[in-house]
Amino acid sequence: LEKEGHIRRNEKGRLLLTESGREIAEKVYEKHCVITQLFSRCANVSEETAESDACKVEHVISEETFQGIKSYLNAMPKIRVWLKDAFYKMRRRLQARV
Repeated sequence: LEKEGHIRRNEKGRLLLTESGREIAEKVYEKHCVITQLFSRCANVSEETAESDACKVEHVISEETFQGIKSYLNAMPKIRVWLKDAFYKMRRRLQARV
């Protein structure tokens, strides 16, 4: 990471992120959070398992798949509202026939 310019050492020898290192860290952390949500909300696994598995996946997942997961999670509330509305309308139609 140091050779690639993502970290540097200060005068005391401590490691510091460069701007590019910070950008990479933020992207990896975003992936971690989104994948954790996917596993806990959609796969119904414990938070602990979701966190652990997200740590493994966040470094190897493709950008295309990651963007697809983000889109899916963002659409979930809209899908729930649409389904709730559709079931409500269907129930009303069925009740009207009885």
